[in-house]
Amino acid sequence: MKSNFHTLRVKQLEKHLQPFFAAQSAHRPKRGWINAIREVNGLTLRDMAQRTGKHYQAIAQLEKSEVQNSITVKSLMEVAAAMDCELVYALVPKHESLRALVKNRLMRSIAPMVRAVEHSMVLEGQASSDIEAKIEDEAERMLEQGKKGPRWKK
Repeated sequence: MKSNFHTLRVKQLEKHLQPFFAAQSAHRPKRGWINAIREVNGLTLRDMAQRTGKHYQAIAQLEKSEVQNSITVKSLMEVAAAMDCELVYALVPKHESLRALVKNRLMRSIAPMVRAVEHSMVLEGQASSDIEAKIEDEAERMLEQGKKGPRWKK
């Protein structure tokens, strides 16, 4: 049952993340999204201050903090709402899929154990030829069983 739940959860998350995979290649404008959207809308810092109830210098600081990657999600949501925009937020795996992300992590975590066993087998004259394939096979087996890997910490 645990395996089915994990597999279902991965599939559900993949479905939710699908629209975001294409967005990975989109880059933030040099002066940030807040500045870009504000300027395209013809809004001044003072206009934004009025819409948000903040001082215009606070809006300028928010634009700066976005470029410096120090803005909060809450601030982004407030500014987006003031510009009649929606903040879209997601963590998107760098891999081609969420399943590939999990499999890659599993492969990294089990590789030392598989290599240790393979080393023992070499000493006993029972080594196989493709250790990387063994690591991948073991990770795939664990993934299918819904296992999170050795020494998994919450």
